[in-house]
Amino acid sequence: MPASSKKATATDNHCGRCSLLNALSSSFVSPCHPLCSMLRLIGLLFWGRRHGGCVESVLMLTFVRIWLLFLMAVHAIVVAAGAGRRFGNKKQFVRVHGRPLFAYATGVLDRHEKVKTITLVVPKRDVRRAGKIAKDLGLNKVRYIVGGGKRRQDSVARGLRTIRQKSGIVIIHDAVRPLITTAMITRGIATCRKHKAVILGVRAHDTVKRIAGSRVQETVSRKDLFLVQTPQFYDLKTIKRAMAAADFSAEYTDEAALLESIGMPVHICKGDRHNIKVTDRRDLRYVAKFLT
Repeated sequence: MPASSKKATATDNHCGRCSLLNALSSSFVSPCHPLCSMLRLIGLLFWGRRHGGCVESVLMLTFVRIWLLFLMAVHAIVVAAGAGRRFGNKKQFVRVHGRPLFAYATGVLDRHEKVKTITLVVPKRDVRRAGKIAKDLGLNKVRYIVGGGKRRQDSVARGLRTIRQKSGIVIIHDAVRPLITTAMITRGIATCRKHKAVILGVRAHDTVKRIAGSRVQETVSRKDLFLVQTPQFYDLKTIKRAMAAADFSAEYTDEAALLESIGMPVHICKGDRHNIKVTDRRDLRYVAKFLT
């Protein structure tokens, strides 16, 4: 075989090994468990040394990936600024088994290992009240408590201003959805690392009809319909850019609608049918059965 052919073959094999190492390094990095990823890389290191290739550069790339995962701190905003007109009271402060309703979801976020800080957005008159409750209940990750605005998007915008980091993930959650779980949060964070904007939802099972007054206009296909919940998960840069670019004079029922309005993609992952929003006294009695 000519020398040039031998050289080309060696280079091809070399590049093939590098590609394999790079693919292995990507698959070995787990967004949910970066420490486990490091342990796996020890095995990759020994494998690479035995088989040659650009081990040093591949390992450097891999450790950069892991380091970025550590840098992507997770923050949470709990929106509890509603006036409770339909309920007849500020339902976020209504006590269930001796604790204010907002404390249940906030507590789940506070206990989650990946959540770094929590911002509570409450009615302006209740900032001190909420601070005392958070302190009394040992909600230590609640770092900021701010007064809300007239609309949901105004309250979320004020919460976002407390997060000064330029990168990371923010979880936005309705305080009056107390039945969130650690699994929901973990699943949402992992999906958000990949897709940057993630909402939870469940498929619509009931027949849906469009009406005008009291008259049915049409039956809407439920094939692609989902009932959307919180928490919702956003890359910090993405949500802040969307807030700056969207038409803020329009009203949005959630942050996903705001992103949709300017053409930003939003992805959905599985929610839970128990994760209801407390709207009336009947809802309150329902969630009380599951809260302890």
